[in-house]
Amino acid sequence: MNHDDRQVRSLVAEAGVADRRPVVSVSADGDPEAAVSVTGLRTDAAGSAFALAIRTPLPRVGGGTLPSGAVPLVLPVLGAHQVANAALAAVVTLLAGGTPAGVTESAAELAPMRRRMEIVRQARPMVLDDTVGNPRALDAVFRSIRPLPHHGLRIAFGIRGSRGPAINRRLAGTLARSVQSLGRPVRLVVTSSEDAAGARDRVHPEEREAVLAALREAGIAFSYEARLADAVRAALAESSDGDLVLLLGAQGMDAAADMVRSLLGCEG
Repeated sequence: MNHDDRQVRSLVAEAGVADRRPVVSVSADGDPEAAVSVTGLRTDAAGSAFALAIRTPLPRVGGGTLPSGAVPLVLPVLGAHQVANAALAAVVTLLAGGTPAGVTESAAELAPMRRRMEIVRQARPMVLDDTVGNPRALDAVFRSIRPLPHHGLRIAFGIRGSRGPAINRRLAGTLARSVQSLGRPVRLVVTSSEDAAGARDRVHPEEREAVLAALREAGIAFSYEARLADAVRAALAESSDGDLVLLLGAQGMDAAADMVRSLLGCEG
């Protein structure tokens, strides 16, 4: 069980699951109240290193127990949400009979997923690409970049087409709060990706207005480009070696990484 998700904890409690079977709680936030928690988390552009602290012996699915202790993991993918996913998957594997050594080795061999905190360009400026399909994913991106050294932050943000104004309003609200939390100027370019989005992902006027209005109401400085190619160029314009560039958005942003590679080169 994801201990860090209040809704999950509430649902498990309401269903009385613990009365019928053992419930193993896992906290990526390091909550000592969880049966298993992430400790000693270190993050950089190469990924994350941490240990799973198993605080008490846990029952295994096929019988026997998983002893308490620490399982070291080095995760070669970037992202706070990736740490949570890896921690949950590792615990499931261990409870199903996997060995700590096997889990450690498997985690180290994970390959980055396309558009999931994907490093498009390692060289400066660093460029990261993520689909941010929901507000929690968007929040996780901003938590993930905090440890990364950078001077300026530049964002190309794609409006989510054909999914309705509500989700776009929520995404824009999260984006606004995340930008404000940084406490410094951010170069933000919003796009409808009219030159790149497929028929099923076209941005409707009410979706565009939902995003732009939410950003205006929050007092966030931004520019708008109808075309993705223009948005990518605007986000990269006058960027310096110390900058970090984020490509954020769902299907309408799928072509952005290749545009960046073409404009900046493929190194990194």
